[in-house]
Amino acid sequence: MSRAFVPIMLLIAIVVPHVSAVNVTINGNDVGRTFDGIGLTSANGSTEMLLDYQEPYQSDILDLLFKPKFGMSIQHIKAEMGCGRNTTCGSEAPHAVTEAENANPVPRTYEFWLFNEAKKRNPAIVTEALAWGYPDWCGWMTQKTADYCASYVKSLKNAYGINLDYMSCAVNEGEYDRNWIVNTLRPTLNREGYSSVKLSGPDMAYERQWHIFDLWPQDTALLNAVDVVSGHFDWDNRSPGWAPTDKAKSSGRTLWSTEMHNGWLTGWNTALYMARGHNANYVYHKITHSNTWYVLDAMPAQVAVYKYAGAIQADQPWSGWYQVNPYTWAIAHTTQFTEVGWKYLDGACGAFGSDSNGTYVTLRDPNSSNWSMIIATEAATSISATITGGLSTGTLCVWKSDANAQFVQQASISPVNGAFTISLTANSIYTVSTTTGQQKGFRTIPQSKPFPLPVIEGYESYAIGSVNPRFHSDQLGTWEVCARPDGGKCLHQIIPVNANGGTANTVIGDGSMPDDYEMSADVLIDSGNVVVGGRWADWGKLALALIKIPPASAHENTPADFSRYL
Repeated sequence: MSRAFVPIMLLIAIVVPHVSAVNVTINGNDVGRTFDGIGLTSANGSTEMLLDYQEPYQSDILDLLFKPKFGMSIQHIKAEMGCGRNTTCGSEAPHAVTEAENANPVPRTYEFWLFNEAKKRNPAIVTEALAWGYPDWCGWMTQKTADYCASYVKSLKNAYGINLDYMSCAVNEGEYDRNWIVNTLRPTLNREGYSSVKLSGPDMAYERQWHIFDLWPQDTALLNAVDVVSGHFDWDNRSPGWAPTDKAKSSGRTLWSTEMHNGWLTGWNTALYMARGHNANYVYHKITHSNTWYVLDAMPAQVAVYKYAGAIQADQPWSGWYQVNPYTWAIAHTTQFTEVGWKYLDGACGAFGSDSNGTYVTLRDPNSSNWSMIIATEAATSISATITGGLSTGTLCVWKSDANAQFVQQASISPVNGAFTISLTANSIYTVSTTTGQQKGFRTIPQSKPFPLPVIEGYESYAIGSVNPRFHSDQLGTWEVCARPDGGKCLHQIIPVNANGGTANTVIGDGSMPDDYEMSADVLIDSGNVVVGGRWADWGKLALALIKIPPASAHENTPADFSRYL
């Protein structure tokens, strides 16, 4: 018996999320707050390995960080004031180890070098400093602490001729001292000739970071002393206490997010999350400056608390390899089309629906008719815009990033009678702008290579007083090149032991070394122990060999060899 086969058609519908189109009036007279830029935080040892890169790769990375209309085009750089303690992923050198040295501070910190490299590429970049801690001789929020802050400004100026723009008026994520700010820090900076240095802060985190507004407007002295109120705030935590309060937003004071975080995401997810955050900070919170720790991942893998989330990963100076991640181009969507001092146009800033991840902001150049709109979508949608208020109605460039490709120029838009419509895909970043000259900067990157062995370091090529030798990453304390008692050079620890709160140490190499290798070191100590660690893959798999060596006598300077213990 024959059987007939009847074809069955199966229709599968793919539903693409979509939200209603948005109608926007881009009015050049609808001026809101002043844009203060997108920035990076260089702190906690996160930048240290960049110093070890050879040319041209070091300059290539710096160009991608700071060169206008090339890569990230960073507009604000915030750096740690070193204190010799481990402040997350490393220890940064102080400019005054002792109170006596504070009168003539020593520019040990590589953050000064980074400030200078940033200024070479963008003279208009904003500079800011924050303490994660202070040397023990300063005490805590005392006159000596204020003197230490003033000598930081002095040391930067003496070394590179750079005038610091902002200094935080507190310690990272700690409580602030109102009386110290008003009666000690501000007067000290003024007395030392640094009245132009503005105070930001208090750089708090968690639920109480905006409670300073509970003191305003009654406390006019504090109001006059602090120029910018800042918190370590991630845009999507809008719960009471974390986000700027209504009192903060209505105060008229400048609000900054001075440490956003991207350590729990990687790749395109980081890029999209942070682009949404740069927009949402203004749309929801009236925050005009967003700064991230960390943008540059230039630290050994085995010491990183969060790893592989930066815009640029630069942790192989021996090979010259580095990696430009999608987050680089998420930042560029704002920084290559705006400048610090542009004005938000409030009627053209908003969200696609209520409490949405999809947002858009529009800014204008106060000195011309140029304007830019930066869009971060969640669902597919469109924007129809009418341009008024003296803004340019000329040809608009369009740039797009999504998971497949970042920072790709699209077909230009020619407004008709001052109006245009743009269709937007889901989970994408767009910029629509009257400006020109943007580019997706590119440099040839060498191949990745494992850490080179053998490495023999006698420190003979370094000047006395040098810090941060090649492939070293200080984790506690500050190691400085000095003359050996028996001739030649060596490293010695310049931070007093009590300030370290533990064993001063430095890491050499990275986690890519083979399982089978030998280490040896020549050591001279007066008392205590020496610890040599091998195969340090990460914090959870730390393997240390503890070697107890008798103190050297006054007549014996014989170095000890550790190789037999490992």
